[in-house]
Amino acid sequence: MSQNLDSATRLRFGNRIDRGAVVITVLFLVLAPLLLRPVVQGVDTVGYYSWVRAAVIEQSLDVRSSWEHYQNELILQFPGYHITTPTGFIHNQWAAGPALLWLPFFLVAHVIVLLLNALGVPVAADGFSFPYVLASSIGTCAYSLATLLLLYAIARRYFTNTIAAGSVIVVAFATPLVFYTFVNPFTSHAFDAFVGALYVFCWIRVRDKPAFGTYVALGLVIGLATWIRVQNLLLLVVPAIETISLLFLPLELDWKKRFHAFMSAVVPLITGIGVLIFPLLLFWRTVYGNWIVNTYSAASGLVFNPLNPHLVEVLFSSDRGLFVWSPVLIFSILGTLPLWRIDRRLTVLLVVNFLFIFYIVASSNMWNGAVAFGARHFVGCTSYFVLGLAAFAAILARRIKTQWLVLAGGVFIIWNFLLIIQYALELVPRTGEVDLINMVVNQFRVVPESLPRIFRAFLNRLNET
Repeated sequence: MSQNLDSATRLRFGNRIDRGAVVITVLFLVLAPLLLRPVVQGVDTVGYYSWVRAAVIEQSLDVRSSWEHYQNELILQFPGYHITTPTGFIHNQWAAGPALLWLPFFLVAHVIVLLLNALGVPVAADGFSFPYVLASSIGTCAYSLATLLLLYAIARRYFTNTIAAGSVIVVAFATPLVFYTFVNPFTSHAFDAFVGALYVFCWIRVRDKPAFGTYVALGLVIGLATWIRVQNLLLLVVPAIETISLLFLPLELDWKKRFHAFMSAVVPLITGIGVLIFPLLLFWRTVYGNWIVNTYSAASGLVFNPLNPHLVEVLFSSDRGLFVWSPVLIFSILGTLPLWRIDRRLTVLLVVNFLFIFYIVASSNMWNGAVAFGARHFVGCTSYFVLGLAAFAAILARRIKTQWLVLAGGVFIIWNFLLIIQYALELVPRTGEVDLINMVVNQFRVVPESLPRIFRAFLNRLNET
């Protein structure tokens, strides 16, 4: 607690190597080539990827050619494919935020492909060929690794390096984050985790050193998060309340000084948000014909009923219930009280944002995430899960040996990987209710009985790339 954020978040690679950061990075880089599946298929992935391809290759926001290229039965059945927006574009309901973050990697791939063409190597410079897809999927991995290192830096502010690194590793590989980083990298979930971690990092910087630059940075992150998911605009709520409180607290200050403190916070915060929110509004107006739009309602029939939320099902249903598919997160939630005792304001920030997501998801008619591995809508809450688990683990570490904590974390990770194998082999349905007894039994049978299928699937993945 006595460390300032700058010293707590400095990862040193020199005379003093941060072993926690190294372990996280090495483990991630070892798993990446084994698990990464750089394939654009289905519907969601085409929707997300088509934005970056259209912008770079066609200098347009019209994604129709991408949809036609990847055309499959699911796309043909998707209502948005047959809907034209008032401004003449195909109705692509998926957010363009991931495309912004893929853009640097896509551009590097484009330059490499053009150079190869100039050297006489025939690689299609069309945004569909393998270099583009690989580069974009590597981008997803890069942002996920950045997420883990950010959260490690934040966690070690409060906990030992061992607890911090262990909690990051367990949450990373015992929840859907690992699936949406490597197995299905062309969705928004890994980016949601990234902006969530960056948000917490910037919020702490504002609290420790309130200045024009830190407030602008926090605003920029909130704006970027809104590009990823519109509901992420709710990340503004806690900083907004804290900023407004500057008008009234501390009471001993003259009102002019309180007003000056308020303006010194609100102006850069709004400026940072506006830098990215205004382009988002212009993007919506250009593509969908409205300044503010729910892109999902027209195409997928997404409906919210806040008066009849699926509160219990979201947590405990076999149909992608948070604690059923990722049981380790029970301990993350149990860590809320210990975390409260360490840093109350941070705990409020994390819990409030979690409850916003929880209620929004529960109020949706697609609360289960439809086709999904686990409770994918909660990947954006990875920051809360890591810090909560670290707080819980720190309590346990006073009573039991570290080896037992490592063993428990390993069990949760193995459990999640076995579940991924079941999902990949369709031993559990991709959507809908799951036979929990059968799922548990398969966890102990799936590897030895399915090794030939797993090996063939791995070879097929290599062939696809």
